[in-house]
Amino acid sequence: MIRWLSGACLFLSLLLPGVASAGQDLERIRSKQYLSCGVAIAVPGFGMIGPDGIWRGFDVDFCRAMATALFGDPTKVRFVPLLNDERWPALLSQQIDVLLRQTSFSVGRDTALGLRLVIPNYHDGHTFLLPAGAGTDLPALAGRRICLALGSSNVAITQELLQAAGISFHEVMVRRLADMATALNNGQCDAAGYEGAAVAVLRSMLERPEAFAIMPGRYSKEPAGPVIRAGDEELFDLIRWVVMALIEAEELGITAENVEVMRRTSASPAVRRLLGREGEAGKELRVSPLWAYTTIRLLGNWQEIFARNLGEGSPLQLERGINRLWRDGGLLLAWPVR
Repeated sequence: MIRWLSGACLFLSLLLPGVASAGQDLERIRSKQYLSCGVAIAVPGFGMIGPDGIWRGFDVDFCRAMATALFGDPTKVRFVPLLNDERWPALLSQQIDVLLRQTSFSVGRDTALGLRLVIPNYHDGHTFLLPAGAGTDLPALAGRRICLALGSSNVAITQELLQAAGISFHEVMVRRLADMATALNNGQCDAAGYEGAAVAVLRSMLERPEAFAIMPGRYSKEPAGPVIRAGDEELFDLIRWVVMALIEAEELGITAENVEVMRRTSASPAVRRLLGREGEAGKELRVSPLWAYTTIRLLGNWQEIFARNLGEGSPLQLERGINRLWRDGGLLLAWPVR
């Protein structure tokens, strides 16, 4: 039996050469003392270098949160801007450790590429940008030249959706969101299809944003979140629990401003476990007992990260929508730290 199991494991390892051994990627990250994150190229609100040379954005902050949980320091990060078709090769070749580029989850991406989709940290859906006053539903897209991002799932979503509705259109493929904005500005496209948040960002990038409107409907489910190479369950667990800790912090009313006081004074077992006063979550994740406390103190909870990058504290002013907490009718729910 032992010989049979050994042979089976060897056979599987030969079949999956790009898959990490348990703990291998996490140990490599610890050894080099920084976390390398793949992010989008110059997408305001999600990932962009400011005039001061500092990366900012929703995806950027989640990368910093993971580095903080691992090293206690949000500066131990490297950001690698990637196009859609560069994502998977960058992960599989170890150019990056984690992909944080608003990558939507699907069965094919989770099972056929040698990757693992960890947990959604943002929920969205496909929609369209079209000229203001042109209409609010799919027939308004008939005959239009629709900009789509090469290598994204939005291409197939648009094709399936409009073909099923019997609506003819013309595809115009571009590689970056900035290219899409250019194509809309110069009249190469007169509509665009992408996830709702990306469409809002795209509209903000246009020379005359008031000339375009976002279609109110959402025509697909697009949960998005961090992606890693398959095989390293320890790294998978750590990243998943960082995301859930930031959601649970919001549920418990823990913020960057009050986390120190709550750690010292709260009698709530849930708060005390999350902030390292009780339990062994840190030990089980192989990080400091203060992993969640430090992350929340330096980055804030999920709502704070959203607000400053995408919501009321940002130029985009996006509403949370389905990204509200579960108790408020949204989809954000964290497993308890216990």
